[in-house]
Amino acid sequence: MIAAGHGLRKYGKKRNLIQDTGNEVRNDLTNELEKADIQIADTESFSNDPCVNVKKLKDNDVRIIIGQFDEHLASKVFCCAYNLNMYGSKYQWIIPGWYRQHWWEQANGTNCTSKKLLTAMEGYISVDFEPLSSRPVKGISGRTPKEYEKEYYRELQQKGVEASKFHGFAYDGIWVIAKTLTRVMELLRIKQRQNMYHNFTVDDREVGKMVLDVMNETNFYGVTVSHEAFLFVCLV
Repeated sequence: MIAAGHGLRKYGKKRNLIQDTGNEVRNDLTNELEKADIQIADTESFSNDPCVNVKKLKDNDVRIIIGQFDEHLASKVFCCAYNLNMYGSKYQWIIPGWYRQHWWEQANGTNCTSKKLLTAMEGYISVDFEPLSSRPVKGISGRTPKEYEKEYYRELQQKGVEASKFHGFAYDGIWVIAKTLTRVMELLRIKQRQNMYHNFTVDDREVGKMVLDVMNETNFYGVTVSHEAFLFVCLV
């Protein structure tokens, strides 16, 4: 969704913006939009019945909507948008690009037909992410992203399981955890040696702080990006 902020800045869209995202993504996106001098007209947290929230957008004359919700909620949102005539050239919807193919048919739990949803969606922009880095650089595992990808799909084929678009982030996340725990254990052993003549104890709060501190200092190239760029993913 950060890419959406850059796109709006590029095309000079500075007014009438609404976002509906989780707290972490919402905060990051808000910061990026403020840096780009883009005004946020309203924010709404869509529930299972989002029509009240969608109507608020219409009442506030919001025309550019950035939505961060799953495909099931998306079908409800666009059904509400259709019933409120919030579609056409006066509205621009920006939604995630990782929904299933023909999701408006498979995830439609509304009383709107697929045709109505497609009418409300027409002209929407989808924002996706790059699942793996394109850099031909060997990372912490000794593999380039391409080499890792080949091995990943070979394992999938052998085990007959479905692929996940987030596999690279999970893989790098495991490396973050492994390096962090290894370093914390080393620090605890050092502390223990320094206090060998005293009773050495450490509570959960101190260990938790050590974990966060070490994680913030951890730096390596993974199969997605450098570690710092996706740290928040591992903490969520």
